[in-house]
Amino acid sequence: MKNIALIIVFLGLISSGCKKKEVLEPGDAKIEYKLPQGSNAFDTDLVNIYQNYGSYFLYKFNPAVDFAWVPAAVGTDNLFSTKFSCEQADEAAVAKVLPFMQKNWLNLYPDTFLKRTLPFKVLLAKNLKRLVNPNTSDYTLSNTGLTSGTFPNTILGYYHITISNFSASFDAMTLPQKAFFKGDLHIEYWNYMFSTGKVGMASGFAQVSNYTLTVSQSTMYANGFLDTRAKSQNNPALYDLRTYVKAITNNSKATLDNTILKPANDTKGLVKQKYNLVINYYKMVYNVDLQAIGDAVLVP
Repeated sequence: MKNIALIIVFLGLISSGCKKKEVLEPGDAKIEYKLPQGSNAFDTDLVNIYQNYGSYFLYKFNPAVDFAWVPAAVGTDNLFSTKFSCEQADEAAVAKVLPFMQKNWLNLYPDTFLKRTLPFKVLLAKNLKRLVNPNTSDYTLSNTGLTSGTFPNTILGYYHITISNFSASFDAMTLPQKAFFKGDLHIEYWNYMFSTGKVGMASGFAQVSNYTLTVSQSTMYANGFLDTRAKSQNNPALYDLRTYVKAITNNSKATLDNTILKPANDTKGLVKQKYNLVINYYKMVYNVDLQAIGDAVLVP
């Protein structure tokens, strides 16, 4: 009987130990931010965003904690603070940049989708800076901040998205620069969703092209690729899919018809086949019309 009792206790300890080792999702962390952060008119909008979608949009944050922190398990070679830096938003600029962000990003997705997929926190920042060159085997698809010392519009951190230009720099942007800004908002949002598994791969997409091929600028379209890098990436199929999401959300259908979908370029029809797979999958499964995002007129 004593042996049986000891076995029961031992099994109980193992069971409780296993429970402690469960991986916590970011939303499980008991971190609370105080909203509103101030008494500005836009604070009401930020409170509404949190109430509607459960995501903290913060213009007051600690760059060393909220922006740069990564788990110790990631390793010192991958510390976010060695790759990027940023500063808190200029409070006066939030009133201008927040509406741009809402009209050109959030308003283009269904509320149910935003509620399920927005990150726990979105940092509203200025002077977001890349400190090192990007990893060539996990190539960035952002429109901006592509080399060391340059300034991205957005960046994906450890379970957060940081958005820059909450400063006088926004007023200095040209319309083409604001179009890139809009594009980067969508690029980083989809990067976040793919990296966290909040959205899946478009069904059938990875079976169209041969990811062992080395392609050039002159052969990439014929093989269904939008650039030449897929083979060298850590996850070739996902990288390939991201290039399609970028192309669609960053361009109108008319532009795509005259470029990547043009029969003279897409000689085997593989680009059009993959384009249709992406459009139909995310519309059917997630009720998100990616081409409608690309067709949306920029609201400066």
